Amino acid sequence: MNTIKKLIFMRGLPGSGKSTIARRMVKEWQGSTAIVFSADGFLYVNNEYVWTIERLKEAHRLCQESVWNAINDEDLCNDFDLIIVDNTNITLKELKAYKEHIQRALELGFVVDILETDPDLEIPTSELEKRNSHSVSRETIENRARKYKKNITIEDILGIENH
Repeated sequence: MNTIKKLIFMRGLPGSGKSTIARRMVKEWQGSTAIVFSADGFLYVNNEYVWTIERLKEAHRLCQESVWNAINDEDLCNDFDLIIVDNTNITLKELKAYKEHIQRALELGFVVDILETDPDLEIPTSELEKRNSHSVSRETIENRARKYKKNITIEDILGIENH
């Protein structure tokens, strides 16, 4: 079977459904192997979520390294045909950390896409506060909402101007 390979970047505020959608996509994927990477996954210590700014920076580094390895099939003994990056990816700067990943994935024939869970920021922050799985405060969600850059494209990340 010749399967399309996909690299998908989730985008959305905490509690907007990114992880739920990512899990559903993996469950319903008709290809051979799918995997989800999230910086949050690197913040657990003995099954307890431990967040500090220092740990967050390292978690993002590890997430980026893992995505790179999955794209290139390094040390994984798998041929992933669906790779999902499940982070908030609020700003263009956050997504640009994956520029080389995207370039490499495109070289290898992946379809690369961005999936926004609430692109118009219509879900009330009070609801996002209730729904998010890591007890992110309403104040933090509101701060992230103010920084949210709408309609980021793969071309924006790669620095390609659309004419």
